[in-house]
Amino acid sequence: MEQKDKEQMEQLITPEEYNEKHEIFFNDDKAKSQILATALQVSQEEFKAVQDWFLLLLQKLCKLEFDNGHIIIDELTICLEKTSANLSLNANKLILAKLIYYNNIIQSGYLQSSIFGIITKFLNDEIEQHMAGADFTFEEFTALSEYLKHNFYVSPNGDLLENLIKIEKRNKIFTKANDEEKLAIIKNLLQIIDDTEFHHDIVIFKKILDFIKISDEKTIYYVKNFIPKNQQGCYLITNKILNLAHSEGKFDLYVKTLKWLDSARGKEPSKGWLTNFNELKNELGKEILQEITDEILKLESLAYHDFGSYSWPDDVMKRFIKSAQWIKELH
Repeated sequence: MEQKDKEQMEQLITPEEYNEKHEIFFNDDKAKSQILATALQVSQEEFKAVQDWFLLLLQKLCKLEFDNGHIIIDELTICLEKTSANLSLNANKLILAKLIYYNNIIQSGYLQSSIFGIITKFLNDEIEQHMAGADFTFEEFTALSEYLKHNFYVSPNGDLLENLIKIEKRNKIFTKANDEEKLAIIKNLLQIIDDTEFHHDIVIFKKILDFIKISDEKTIYYVKNFIPKNQQGCYLITNKILNLAHSEGKFDLYVKTLKWLDSARGKEPSKGWLTNFNELKNELGKEILQEITDEILKLESLAYHDFGSYSWPDDVMKRFIKSAQWIKELH
């Protein structure tokens, strides 16, 4: 960074103006960020410049109120533009990684920001802007997924996995990866799913399944044995379907089945659902279809996920049950 920009940043940063939670989070992230910076070959000078801006972000969060939000966001935007403009492409990848990470923790409420809307829009806009110019190698993307897999809390609105998938799509990472390389990344993605307190859907999990080829034997074995630690009904059923005795060598077929079961919406089967039913009835066979139906209905009580003192509806599980009931009626 230019000397005048460094001086301006130093004037803006006042270490006493952030709370204990911010300090704990910042120091924890600093150690992780240093590992990622090394993997991205970011110099210590650039690393400090990036860290300084994120320290400023945390300090401004403490001051963010409804009546000063736009002023603070404008200040953060200008400072980030100046910082980014004077850094290498790899240092800007580090900024992108940290924007994604900070967005998740801010969305979680852990840092107790007073307002979310304006800071959410700011962070999402910056993520999109930095993502547009970010070209990751396989090694860099692996390091990115390693950085993002450890979190204080995974927010359902934090878009950790969604942003990782966007970067993968832009860079076509999995098309360049062999089985072991793919497994290394997918383990990191599944770690984020594992740390999620409640699963509102399995959209990202299904996208992960799409990255896997029938020849990726190690990855298939790992995914087939994955159940998140919250033991939610939708993932228990997913695990059962992928591990049916007849599924060996038919991974793609059982992924197709899983997607179909998750498509049940409305009071009556849609045309698309019925089309897939007729296709899968032939591809799977009546006996296997009956087995799938029985496995789902055995766990019908898991339509609501128990948190002890309260429960939440598991919408994916409800769709699985609805599909099973329709199959039973049509079979």
